[in-house]
Amino acid sequence: MKTRLGLLLCCTLLLAAGFRADNAADWKELTGDWQPSKIEIDGNALPADDVKEFVITLSEGKYAAKRSGEAIDEGKAAIDGSKSPKQLDLTASMGDQKDMLRKGIFEIKDGTLKFVISQPDKDRPSKFESAAGSGCILLECKKKK
Repeated sequence: MKTRLGLLLCCTLLLAAGFRADNAADWKELTGDWQPSKIEIDGNALPADDVKEFVITLSEGKYAAKRSGEAIDEGKAAIDGSKSPKQLDLTASMGDQKDMLRKGIFEIKDGTLKFVISQPDKDRPSKFESAAGSGCILLECKKKK
């Protein structure tokens, strides 16, 4: 009995360590400043000139969004790289959505970060789209050098 319990505990710890390692690798890839090339809000694309004004900064456990150098959103970020698609949760520390959880998904493919975030208290998006009426925000970004 003790042997089985010990094996179960070891397996659980190994799985948890693997989960943390996956998230650490994802955070390493996510960390940095990202320049959006596309932003859609509720199915409506922002004009390219407006998109250029934004910068998204990600680091382990944190996110910030600036427009023309001014902070417009920041707070805590959590990811789960074991899910498909990978999950990203944001909790703002300022503004109208302060302390509200926004659920999202993300992927990094060919140097492009794509993520979709729902409005607070809405279900997590399942597709990389911002359909009209969904309330979702879709961003496609390239890492700044």
